[in-house]
Parts: sequence; structure tokens; C-alpha cells
Amino acid sequence: MHQLLENELSKEVLDFLELGLQHEQQHQELLVTDLKYTLGTNPTFPVYQEKEYSQLPLVEQEWIKVEAGVYEIGFEGNGFSFDNETPRHRTFLEPYAIRNRLITNSAKK
Repeated sequence: MHQLLENELSKEVLDFLELGLQHEQQHQELLVTDLKYTLGTNPTFPVYQEKEYSQLPLVEQEWIKVEAGVYEIGFEGNGFSFDNETPRHRTFLEPYAIRNRLITNSAKK
């Protein structure tokens, strides 16, 4: 890879390289998910870390309401996308609400 990247690359090679990097990132995400599952179901209950890893910013939690309707979804643009993100298309969504911040396992109702 070092030798390859030392040279000027065609758009075709750069696109192929980007696909490979995106694919490798997916493998890394799956590995982390598998490790979390394995540690979470381990009967010896190993502790990853005694203290909290990170703190969420202190912002007021609220629900963001999304009305029912027809929405456009899918990739739009000139950058990288996987083939399952195209074509951009319309879809109907029922009304729903989503939080404005992440929810943790320790969050209370």
C-alpha cells in the first residue's frame, strides 16, 4: 500500500481503494459488536473498565416529532456510497418521535 500510494493514482484506482477502506471499516464495526456481545453474555461477567468511559454532554433531552408523510431517502451526492444506498427514492413514513441525544443503558425513563 505504501508503494501504491507513493504514485499518482487514477480515479478508478482511488474509487476502488475507497471501497476497500469502507469495507474494512465494516469489518471493524462487526468485530467490536461481536466483542461487546461476547463480553456482555460471559457468565464470569468481566469488567471492561471500572469508571465510565465517556460522559454525554449535558443538554436538555427532548423528543423530536416527525410527521407522517412521503420522504426521500437514499444517497444523494458525489461522494462514496454503497450500492444498497441507491437509488434515492420516496417512501412513506408513519409519524414517530426520536430523542435529540444518545440514550445510555443507565438512562432512566
